[in-house]
Amino acid sequence: MSFIPLDTFGNIDDIEKGDDVCYLGYPFGLGAEHGSNPVIRKGMVAHKEKKGKVLYVDAVVTGGNSGGPVFKIEDDGEAKLVGIISGFLPSIRKEGAFHSGLGTVFSSDYIKDILKMKRFKDTL
Repeated sequence: MSFIPLDTFGNIDDIEKGDDVCYLGYPFGLGAEHGSNPVIRKGMVAHKEKKGKVLYVDAVVTGGNSGGPVFKIEDDGEAKLVGIISGFLPSIRKEGAFHSGLGTVFSSDYIKDILKMKRFKDTL
């Protein structure tokens, strides 16, 4: 795993509700007619699960953001990877499912746990 700079990963304990985060992705998809340039957006941590696997961010998240990195900018200006966008939390209503306004993020701690798993190492 030497190719993954784990020192750029933040820790779930350092993330608080209300922290600002930045994330990027391709909301129109790669090769879309609107262009395939990445879009950088800002959001805020709305909630973190007690087990530390998932964060919820108050942010506009679309399918093209999935898999995109989420960063917390530290006071010293250093960016720490705090997770990866996994999707958005739907709000179910009688009329159907709608975007709740909350993006779901797999936390950096969860990602580190996965990278350390033997079955993952065996696939490299």
